[in-house]
Amino acid sequence: MNHLKRLSVIIIICVLAGLNSAASFEDLIQIHNRKLYQLPVITRSLQYIQQEYYDPSRINPNKMIEDAFFGLAQEVPEILPVFENGQITLHVGDKTTKLSLNSSYKNIRQTIPLIDNAFQFIKNNYQGDVKWDDMQYSFVNGLLKSLDPHSNMLPPQINKEFQTETEGEYGGLGISITLREKVLTIDVPFPDTPAAKAGLATDDQILEINSLPTINMPLSEAVELMRGKPGTNVTLTIKSKNEPLRKVTLTREIIEIKSVEHAMVQHNSKNYGIIKLKAFHEDTFRNLEKAMNHFKKQGGVKGLVLDLRGNPGGLLTQSTLVADYFLDKGEIVYTVGASNVPQEIAQATMQPFDSKLPMVILIDNGSASASEIVSGALKNNNRAVVIGQKSFGKGSVQTLFNLRDGSSLKLTIAQYLTPGKVSIQATGIIPDIYVTPAKINEEFFDVYEDFDMGEDKLDSHLENTALNKAEKPTYQLSYLDNQVPKDRKSIYSNQINSKEYLYQLAYKVLEEAPVTDRKAALPKLKSLIQKEQQTQNDLIEKEFSKYKIDWTPGATQSKNIGIEFSILDETGKSVTEMVAGKKYKAQIKLTNNSKEPLHQVLATIDSFNMLMKNKEFLFGKLLPGQSNSQTIDIEVPHELMTVFEKATIKILTPQTEDPLAEKKILVQFKEAGDPSFSYSYSLEDGQTSNSKGNKNGLPEPGEKVLLKVKLTNNGSNQSNKTFLNLKNNEGKYVILKKARVDLGTLKAGESKDGVLEFEVKPDFKEPDLELEFFASDDDTRYSISDKFKFDLKSPKNSTPLAGDIRVSPTIISQPATPSFKSSYNFNAKITSKEPLLDVILFAKGKKLFYKNLGQNSKQTSFSIHQKIDLEDGPNSITLQTRGVDKIWSSKTFSIVYEAPQTKLVQKQEKTQ
Repeated sequence: MNHLKRLSVIIIICVLAGLNSAASFEDLIQIHNRKLYQLPVITRSLQYIQQEYYDPSRINPNKMIEDAFFGLAQEVPEILPVFENGQITLHVGDKTTKLSLNSSYKNIRQTIPLIDNAFQFIKNNYQGDVKWDDMQYSFVNGLLKSLDPHSNMLPPQINKEFQTETEGEYGGLGISITLREKVLTIDVPFPDTPAAKAGLATDDQILEINSLPTINMPLSEAVELMRGKPGTNVTLTIKSKNEPLRKVTLTREIIEIKSVEHAMVQHNSKNYGIIKLKAFHEDTFRNLEKAMNHFKKQGGVKGLVLDLRGNPGGLLTQSTLVADYFLDKGEIVYTVGASNVPQEIAQATMQPFDSKLPMVILIDNGSASASEIVSGALKNNNRAVVIGQKSFGKGSVQTLFNLRDGSSLKLTIAQYLTPGKVSIQATGIIPDIYVTPAKINEEFFDVYEDFDMGEDKLDSHLENTALNKAEKPTYQLSYLDNQVPKDRKSIYSNQINSKEYLYQLAYKVLEEAPVTDRKAALPKLKSLIQKEQQTQNDLIEKEFSKYKIDWTPGATQSKNIGIEFSILDETGKSVTEMVAGKKYKAQIKLTNNSKEPLHQVLATIDSFNMLMKNKEFLFGKLLPGQSNSQTIDIEVPHELMTVFEKATIKILTPQTEDPLAEKKILVQFKEAGDPSFSYSYSLEDGQTSNSKGNKNGLPEPGEKVLLKVKLTNNGSNQSNKTFLNLKNNEGKYVILKKARVDLGTLKAGESKDGVLEFEVKPDFKEPDLELEFFASDDDTRYSISDKFKFDLKSPKNSTPLAGDIRVSPTIISQPATPSFKSSYNFNAKITSKEPLLDVILFAKGKKLFYKNLGQNSKQTSFSIHQKIDLEDGPNSITLQTRGVDKIWSSKTFSIVYEAPQTKLVQKQEKTQ
């Protein structure tokens, strides 16, 4: 054996040892022979998952591979994986290959040869538009699906935004933006930034950025255009309410995303401090110190309110620094691996900070991760009294593994435990004073707390039952919340409403028990909480009396309650289904069949549909034999899909944990029928004075172009809010002058004309010009999309050609009322004036059916019959199709399946 051959053997043996002893020599030979540089994102991610993931026992290679291919199929229309008998049948367009799964996979990296074979097949046969890197991102995100909800792949642009947020500063203008009615709108300008200094205000619309129209511009693109090197300029075209358009030129500055706000308030002649932590960024601790020093310069405070409500977390190091600031001894957080094996313990450092200042912490369902570390550390070290609602319950730690293409793998690497080795994973921090807001206003009633938000509601969430500690709050308090949703401040607002009730309650707690020992403080608060509850009860009863509801408290034991449910249309007639686009009333009638009065009675509907879910019907007091009816308004959106569901009416009181009575009801929402569009266009480039060019019907450099569109509604239902939209795919070289046209109502069979305008800059050099066209109904959410590709050298190769009638396929499905069994027979028919290219069926996020009819297809109709296995809960079923001209159509409806309830005997584990 010569030295070169011997060296090769040594390298292979070393690689074998480095990967995993379970990996086979044959697998490694296959890896060695493949050009795996073509899949750098996938192969590097697999390495990190195997080496770094928190709990290796959750790594199930075969399950992860299945999820990965389904994730890929979500991104790429032409791909369908079918798993059967240990094999993957991979469809790519009209081509198929079979790949063998190995049931003995022990290591996720052993799947690399399989993945490589699959992607080699895709590379050789895929003819669509999805980019190679985007396929890898989708594949990895699918791969991570079964691990936990916080491990995911961040493509370069998303990764850049994510890291900007945690760093806490960037070069920009200082505004938060959003889309309202598809218009780029300022959510809030940050104080002392270029935007605020220029007078930009909430609800101002940004119509252009450096002369680029923002209509149809993705938020990410708008953010990218406005951010940049400090000292450079950006010009915005702004539309304010009741004011003419104006152009504003702003100079970019370093913008600090403020994660800390503070205020000093006076209560009963004493000063108290409020510090609101919005997130944990790299500068959070530094800004906390500044806030505390500001209080000291103003003469100091008698107590502190640390507001962590809505704080989603952030950097672990910053949370430990914040907790340490208020502790002089004790543990802050344990970081543990799988099976709760200790990795690291953060201890208080006994620094002479503010460990002697009485404190109250505010938390709610939105307090997660790092904010739970702080509240848990200060509560379990008996440093602060906690007021609010149960926190989110995210007890896992993630880190970013940066990849060379600018993407990152966000991976769970540990769990954390609060002092006393208590896990809050999927259980949360329980406050000492548990508060429930009673929202009573003309828009809705909400007095019963809904438990729909939390880590335990996320798919594949981690659990740590061995170290979960069953806790109950020391006190419970309901209070009147007069703030209506439209008045709530943006999370980016720098305003602290010091008069808010929970702040007022916190001042009273600090005044009643001005000590730093939580255990010593809690007994002192009993009379205060009793007094507060009586005051709030009186306010709540008074508010309810405006709506003629008797909300006086009293003992309610009887469960002998009659329940009737009905849906009333606008004429008051009882109906069995609610049709999209119409208004109804849901009515519940209760009868007290007992000999005792019922007090503070309410009804809710346990439903998966948000139109009815957790809506409250308030009855108040029901005397023996008394019947009463209450209704809520339901305005069914035009775009609502067909939904079948068995919902549950629950009769509750604020004093009882379990329902007094329940009743199953059948709820059916029915789609009203969609519009269906076809269109044709002509292009004007100099034929009239409104355009400019050489009149050859092509958008060429230096020309001003009118795109004249004739849109026809071929569907069974009218389109109420019809829009034409144009999207620029050429960046700065094309200026959209008129990119959105409102056609209003388009009746079935009616046609209307609209004109879109754009300019091609003189320095455009490409051989073809690409734009995207959309026609949509904003009511039903029905839309068609098409891509214009103007070939400037060979005009006959342009697609589509002027004058062509482009027709979207029509989907006709008549879902029968389901029997609520575990499977459903789906039937639908597709018809089209143009030949069909392919048909795709999704159920519960997985692609179940794909048929490619070929680019030379002559087929204009297609019937699909598919048995669908249902999962517990809502099952969304979507049918998509497109013609050979690549115009998409889709239709969605939903079936809710309720799996039979089985009694599970859970093993009781001792708390360590």
